[in-house]
Amino acid sequence: MRVHHVCALADLAHAGWQPSDWARVMLHRRHKTVVVCDTCHDRIHSEQPARPLTP
Repeated sequence: MRVHHVCALADLAHAGWQPSDWARVMLHRRHKTVVVCDTCHDRIHSEQPARPLTP
């Protein structure tokens, strides 16, 4: 497991931009971190869609 961290939640919410599943979970929870498996963490950094996350 890995923890993905962003500096600010505002970085995830861009006007006209559809957030990915992981970004939506972080925005919904109002947390700047999310714990994901190694595969999903690599996909987040390569900007590929990850498997659906449950909030």
